Amino acid sequence: MGSVGKSGADKERTDTNETKGKSKFTGKCFYCKKPGHKQADCRTKKRDEKSETAAVAANVSTDRVVLMANDAKADGHTWIAGSGATSHMTNDDKGLYDRKKICQPVRVGNGNEVTAKKIGKLDMVVQNKDRTKTNVTLTNVQYVPPFWIKLFSLTAAMANGCDIFSEGLKIIVSKNDVKIQFDQVINTKTGFILGAKLHPQIRATANIAAQTDTVKTRELHCKLGHV
Repeated sequence: MGSVGKSGADKERTDTNETKGKSKFTGKCFYCKKPGHKQADCRTKKRDEKSETAAVAANVSTDRVVLMANDAKADGHTWIAGSGATSHMTNDDKGLYDRKKICQPVRVGNGNEVTAKKIGKLDMVVQNKDRTKTNVTLTNVQYVPPFWIKLFSLTAAMANGCDIFSEGLKIIVSKNDVKIQFDQVINTKTGFILGAKLHPQIRATANIAAQTDTVKTRELHCKLGHV
């Protein structure tokens, strides 16, 4: 008695149908709730995991970064990556423009409060370890004179549409074709923090504003040639 089974042609058609069925997923993703893909292939999930990985890898909670940076050796052009703060913070108002005076308390990790005196924008040149350079403009930069570090807010960057991810001991902030690489590993007593070299570009308006913050609006307009 011959064996009972599918013919070669029937088996081939069945295998083809099974292959097609495996390649097409019509259900809904458990993560983003959108149809057409599984959670394992979800781009939204992968992007969110990259952001979380970057934060965890660098221990970038703002309070912790500020405390750790207190015993770190970093020069005046190093900006430390931190999350939590909604604004970038600097202890040097050189190059700050479109600025206005504020009186904003800032609480640091040890429970103390310092005061932000001004807020504005900074044009910066990013100098990466691989010797590439990038021009960027930082907005909502708070000038905090008592601060002992310059803090780059990852939260503010994400709010401005930047993607944040990690590559080894490096955090990369990316938007369009612009990238800032926090690739400077700075050792502290309790671990390490990541920084990037950012050098200010001084505008003429920033120079005039730096000469005096009490100049009258009409006088400032005259100096700028707007009258």
